[in-house]
Amino acid sequence: MHRFQDRLEVAYWPSACRFRERDACGCDFGSASGQVFLREPGANGEDEDVLRARTELWKRDCCGDDAGTEKMGMTEKEYVLLDRDGVINRRMPGGYVTSWKQFEFLPRVLEALRLLADRGYAAIVLSNQGCVGEGLLSSKDLDAITHRFQLEVALSEGNITQVYYCRHSVQDECGCRKPKPGLLRRASLEHRFALERTFYVGDSPGDCRAADDAGCRTILIERMSFLEERRAHEESPMVACNLYEAVEFIVAAHDALPREAAMAMRQKLQQELQQELRQGLQQGQL
Repeated sequence: MHRFQDRLEVAYWPSACRFRERDACGCDFGSASGQVFLREPGANGEDEDVLRARTELWKRDCCGDDAGTEKMGMTEKEYVLLDRDGVINRRMPGGYVTSWKQFEFLPRVLEALRLLADRGYAAIVLSNQGCVGEGLLSSKDLDAITHRFQLEVALSEGNITQVYYCRHSVQDECGCRKPKPGLLRRASLEHRFALERTFYVGDSPGDCRAADDAGCRTILIERMSFLEERRAHEESPMVACNLYEAVEFIVAAHDALPREAAMAMRQKLQQELQQELRQGLQQGQL
């Protein structure tokens, strides 16, 4: 039996009641019916090399060797990346969620996911689930938990577009386990969105590091953040006390973009006008 065969990543589309299996390390994946082909993974770091090669080939196929981000067929849809434990559901102290009975949505999470859906955002979950690699939970049981929580989200009029798991243990030294940015880069590649324009919501330093390395904007969930005073010069990620507050910030930031773009254009036009006036004065035309 292949040692990675029970650690396949499963991505659900609850609205269509379908799923497809995705590789966690060194896998070729097939159709939405769940067909998957395994190959022996190479040395440590192969994940990053494979991802980089796929990215370059995709760029060339889509738009040529000299294609930039704007020509790469990037989608205009807005995405939000979310950690799972500690952001969507309550963490198990000192352990993992290994059954649906242990899965507890945090306050206002379903409301937050509904707000994202209402505003047209696609939510993607990226989570370390080393419980599979450590033998504490089977992939089948993890998939069952995933299906249940996505169903609950859908019944609350929210939507999780896709779920990416790293099922490896720390000892596997894979490229997808956070704080490495492999899962984030893979989601960006497969859904064709720009990481630098995307928010990542997490609750740990490892989440922040993965987001920073991938180029995302980070929002850190800290339950008691409303009681903390932050100094103006303190360098830290944006902080929210729960997912709903983080989503409110994301929506507000997106709504502010047109106003900021208009102000930037106005400032640019004023600068160009001032430059023309100065040139005219220097040439004695005014």
